Parts: sequence; C-alpha cells; structure tokens
Amino acid sequence: MTSNPNPGSDEAVAQGCTCPVLDNGRGRGAYQIDGVWQFWIDWACPVHMGHEPLDYGDPSPDDA
Repeated sequence: MTSNPNPGSDEAVAQGCTCPVLDNGRGRGAYQIDGVWQFWIDWACPVHMGHEPLDYGDPSPDDA
C-alpha cells in the first residue's frame, strides 16, 4: 500500500473508501501478524485498489 490512509479510517472513508470500517478498527487495523497490523480490503475499493467504484447497475427481476 502507498501513502493512502488506513482502510476503514475516517480519512479513507471521506476519500471514498469502501473497506470495512468496524472490521478494520476504524483504521487502527484488524489484527497483527508478527507485529504488523493487517487490514481487510474491499476488492472494489477505489482508494485502496486503484480503480473507480464498480457499478453493477440495477438488475431487473428478469435477469435472475
């Protein structure tokens, strides 16, 4: 990860982050491995995955 704000932090959410807020301790981290904080990342997050939010449209009942 680059200098992006931590996933789930208020700063990241303000920039459009869609990563889990509570699961990431509001940016503090989810858990540690060998003393390094780990985060849950939403694969569709425009802040942390480097692309625009995905638009799935509005599926109609006929699409089911």
